[in-house]
Amino acid sequence: MKNLSLIILLIAATFASCSSDDDAAPQQAPTNTSLIIGKWNVTSIVIDEDTLGTDDCELNSTLEIKADGTYLEQTYGGFAGNCSPDSPDNGTWEVLNNTFIQKGDTNFSTTILELNDTTLKYEFEDEDILLDGTVIPFKEVWTFTRSK
Repeated sequence: MKNLSLIILLIAATFASCSSDDDAAPQQAPTNTSLIIGKWNVTSIVIDEDTLGTDDCELNSTLEIKADGTYLEQTYGGFAGNCSPDSPDNGTWEVLNNTFIQKGDTNFSTTILELNDTTLKYEFEDEDILLDGTVIPFKEVWTFTRSK
């Protein structure tokens, strides 16, 4: 009987000494939604695997993604020495899985390739339609760094 009491005591002591992590708040990994909020500066644009030169004015573009679900995008046109801002685009945004959706003057969806504290990189496919009706599809990859 003494041995049975000793075994029960050891088992009880073992369970009592184990801590439970059930009370601890779970660590939340940052989501794409929380990571994407901020002001971003374009650092690279690649069109069909060709990188735009540093003199391209589009590299002056910025994208501000606000916590209230709105965004403001300022793009630029022209070439070195003759850059001019395009009309700003603003509207609402959302992230669904790895898709960044902008709803503004035009609705626009991009696939997020990379997103962390310092870098946002996304791609999209579009097409140009020439005057003769020829359709030329292309893929663009934009890389941003977070503004300080």
